[in-house]
Parts: sequence; structure tokens; C-alpha cells
Amino acid sequence: MITGPAGDARQLPMRPTGAMDMLSIEGLTIALVRRNGNVSVLRNVDLAIAPGQAVGLVGESGSGKSMTALAVMRLLPRGARILSGKVLLEGQDLVDLPESEMSSVRGRIVSMISQDPLTALNPAFTIERQLTDALRAHRALVRRAARERAAELLALVGIPSPRSRLSAYPHEFSGGMRQRVAIAMAVACEPKLLIADEPTTALDVTIQAQVIALIERLRRDMNLSVLFISHNLDLVAEICDRVTVMYAGSVVEADTAEAIFRAPRHPYTRELLRCIPRLAGDAGPLPTIPGSPPRFGADLAGCPFAPRCSLAETRCRSEAPRLRTENERRLSCWVAP
Repeated sequence: MITGPAGDARQLPMRPTGAMDMLSIEGLTIALVRRNGNVSVLRNVDLAIAPGQAVGLVGESGSGKSMTALAVMRLLPRGARILSGKVLLEGQDLVDLPESEMSSVRGRIVSMISQDPLTALNPAFTIERQLTDALRAHRALVRRAARERAAELLALVGIPSPRSRLSAYPHEFSGGMRQRVAIAMAVACEPKLLIADEPTTALDVTIQAQVIALIERLRRDMNLSVLFISHNLDLVAEICDRVTVMYAGSVVEADTAEAIFRAPRHPYTRELLRCIPRLAGDAGPLPTIPGSPPRFGADLAGCPFAPRCSLAETRCRSEAPRLRTENERRLSCWVAP
């Protein structure tokens, strides 16, 4: 059981013995292919999400969080290639799935809320058009039925006067309402896995709370599995059952949210948590992690966090640690307690 910031206790969903993960990423390695050689982006990433479970993916910008999400959706940027590994969705490997089959998976089984709803929504089309296109493609609904379902979806995400707002364009909505529309589009075809990539980045704290409450309600009502990507560790603690920490394209620590926030072991995880702003205590400069993450393509002979780590030893700078499993905890560090 984990207690969120508001003090509410919730029971972690239990996986039945022998049950299949909704999503299982195994040894995923991605590189940007260049004429003068490949540039590593992800290295041997492992991640699993059980049915109905929410997993948080955290780390600094450039750590590989969004690239991991794009790999699941098979929407990698130009030049990026999956060199090895598996992306199993209900046991089916998406890596080599033909695009014609993958297009039917997107939206119907797995969908994604992107960081900026203003760019995710097409400014030239009405909200109705953008909602009904997905419904007619995946559900084969006639136009009238698709319109009725679109109005239901707007009501589901808390848009007032949903029928009249169908004819509106994205620019006529506030940032919070656009994010609600993006969520409505993501759950339109009742997917089993929802990827939320920084869904509250551009929103004020009040709207953030509303969006998080909405995702939690949809997760509960629809039994959604959720991959929640965020820089906001307080939000991750509130919504997620498990947390995976990434650094420089690799997983460095993973465990239940309760264990990660109460007893972090990797020096990078501990530094991330130290940097969370606090209202209590003496005012002063916000804590930061010294140094910068390694650039893409840098030669990483040892642990990538070693140049910034106060606990680093000689071995850390010359030999990369493997991701090992200790009970529930997965950890990649030579010196972690």
C-alpha cells in the first residue's frame, strides 16, 4: 500500500500468478543511424507494465523517456532504428510488425497523449472531425454514431456543453481543455494501454490536478494500463504503482513507487528526489545535480553517471554496471547501499 501526497492510501494492483504483462520491453536498444556511425539513444532498456497498472518513467531531459514511448508506438523519428530488443504488447512483438497491422494497433490497443496538445491537435479541423476520424477508422461507425460517441467522450473528460463544442477548433479552447480533448482522443477506442508523455507540462497546478484526477478515473473505470512520463516526481508518486528511473538512455533503478520514494538506492535517483522543491524549511537556492548528462554518442566506458556522482569509485569510471534484480528492486550501480 502506498500513501499519496494527499494522504490517501491505495492498494497496488496485484498480478495474478502466471498473468501476462500488458507491456514488456526487453533489451531495447535504439540508435540514430549516421554516415559516420551509429549514435546510441537507448541501451538495453527493460520495462514491464501489468494489466491495470501505472508505471512512472522519470529522468532528466534527454534520458530516453520519450524515445521509449515512441518505440512502443513505432513512431520513431527519422534516422532512429531499433537495433535489438523486443516490445511485447500482450505478448505480441511490435518491433517487426508490418505497418499495416501496426496502424490498427495504434489507438485501438495502445494510444498516446503527447506533451503539447496544441501541436497534437490539427488546427485546420474541428474537434468533431478529429474525434470521429479515429472512431470511424477503428470502430467502423457511421457518421451519426461517431458524432454521438464524440460528444460522449467530451462529456467523459469534463468538457461543458459537449455537443456544441464539437464544432469548435483547437484554438478556441484553453490549454487545459485542449489537453482534455487530447485525452478524449486517446481513449476514444478504449485502448488497453495509455502512454501519457508529460501530459501536464504546460498547465498550471490547478489544471494539472484536474488532468491527473481524470487520468486516474479513466484508468479505474476502463482498467487502463498507464505509462506515465513526467519530470514532476510529486505527480508520479500520486498516480503510479511502480517507477522506472532512466539516465543517459538506460534504466538505472526500478521498483514500487513506495520503495523508490522512501528508500532510493541509486545515487542518481537520490539526487532527483533531493531536487524536489519543498515549501517547508528555510528559503534558499533550489538544489541541483552538479554537471550535465552525457551527450548522445559519447563514449561511455563506465557508469554514465560517474562524472556527476559523489560516491563514484575507480571501477565506476572504467566498467559499466549491469542492471541486476534484488527482490522487487532493479538496480544498475556498483556503489549503491
